[in-house]
Amino acid sequence: MEYKTKLVFHIPCATWNNGLIPVNYNAFKQILLEAFAEIGLTSLYTVSAKGYYKGREYDEILLTVFSSLRGANAAVNAFRKCFKERNNLMKQEALAFERDGVLIVEAL
Repeated sequence: MEYKTKLVFHIPCATWNNGLIPVNYNAFKQILLEAFAEIGLTSLYTVSAKGYYKGREYDEILLTVFSSLRGANAAVNAFRKCFKERNNLMKQEALAFERDGVLIVEAL
């Protein structure tokens, strides 16, 4: 089986409020992984990275999934839903993910 669609979900570890403030990204990640499991996405990997946004450096987790087109659409929808419903944990102004090498940033 081939999985041709690559998704990379950006999970920030901090928010900005006159300085970087840690957020509960582990709780968010667990909720997201449960949402992915519900749609059958159980194979993925994560890496720690440094992100830069508006001139600020912050830690983030990059969660990578390879999927079929249908599975990719479901994963993107699950990510959007989790972020919008759980932004009280993340406190972000936007969400970000990559799809096949294209970065998508959506205001929350």
